[in-house]
Amino acid sequence: ESAPEEGSSTLTEQFRTLGCNIERRTAKTLSEEEFLADFYLKKPVLIEGAASHWNPAVFSRDNLMQNYSQLPVKALQKIGDKFDHPCDGVNPLQTTLGAYYDAGLTLPKELTPEGGMLNEPWYIFDRESLNIPEEQSFPASTKLLRDEPSLPPVFLGPDVDMILSVGGAGSGTQFHHHSDGFSVLLQGHKRWFMTPGTDVPLPVFPADNIPIRLYASELFPSLEQGEQGSHCVQRTNELMCTFPRCLASMWD
Repeated sequence: ESAPEEGSSTLTEQFRTLGCNIERRTAKTLSEEEFLADFYLKKPVLIEGAASHWNPAVFSRDNLMQNYSQLPVKALQKIGDKFDHPCDGVNPLQTTLGAYYDAGLTLPKELTPEGGMLNEPWYIFDRESLNIPEEQSFPASTKLLRDEPSLPPVFLGPDVDMILSVGGAGSGTQFHHHSDGFSVLLQGHKRWFMTPGTDVPLPVFPADNIPIRLYASELFPSLEQGEQGSHCVQRTNELMCTFPRCLASMWD
């Protein structure tokens, strides 16, 4: 990468200065009773230390490339060259974890599906890769990846999907309607934006069909504080708990 010009700031530095208004709690001091009473389906919360008991080496890039480079995954770009709505965007690309990393997190022209934007970051969001049967492992067993995540029972249930997600700087999805969920960050930073209600925020239309990094760098800073909704940067080993609303997220 080329060095930033004198007086300029990197993408990461810009996003870190946008502030945070989502409450942070620590996993050691937040009880299940308090979580259910104060946060669950009510308001977002960041829980520090939620993944500190996981082995970070399991999900390191070196380990994933060494043992799971042939793991089939879907790469996504939630916005196309026609600026499609995120629910209808570019069809996912079936590839492997190794090919995605080798492409540098931004797919080359020969791998970009029709309608995809060149030089636009892609990311992995795959609910099937961690549920491959033992007899179909590629080439190593996925059991270690499945078994390593350990969460309190309050976050688990029969309808919970375990999703593998990887993204480079500036990748992510623009605003879309989302159910309640949780996201554990094992490496890097991830910025979240959530609207106060169920609609994409105005007056920054078309925030629902532009790359999220443009919303973060150009549109979000122009909003009044009361228009910004909930927003924050999630850090390594933190768990973000969301509830049904319109949200967007981006790795930085």
